[in-house]
Amino acid sequence: MICGVHAIIGAVLGKSLKKKEQAFLAGVASHVIADFIPHKDLTPESEVPLVFATLALIGIGEGWKSPAFWGAIGATLPDLENAVSYLRKDYRCIFPTHTGRHGRKVEEVMSQVGIVMICLAVLMNAKNR
Repeated sequence: MICGVHAIIGAVLGKSLKKKEQAFLAGVASHVIADFIPHKDLTPESEVPLVFATLALIGIGEGWKSPAFWGAIGATLPDLENAVSYLRKDYRCIFPTHTGRHGRKVEEVMSQVGIVMICLAVLMNAKNR
């Protein structure tokens, strides 16, 4: 799953919770579920600026201390080990969906675009209440 998509899913979950600790844990749990969805991963060179931009937009829009932001952090944190394994070839991933139990790889990204659109609609609707 594209890491920015993980962030948006985590933000939506976090927005529905009151405490940032719960939001963070829900974000981590959402990472597992989202990784099981068939998806295309981007290159690290594309992922890094995209996830930082997504986290910045969530932080600016929802607040840096908000449950939405901390849900996004929790949802993206597991992919940090992917970056480590990319930089250090001898690193062995330990997160459950990074050790072989992962969704099927596909070439299309429209399913992830659809997930983002739904999540953004939920975030915007929640903001307008």
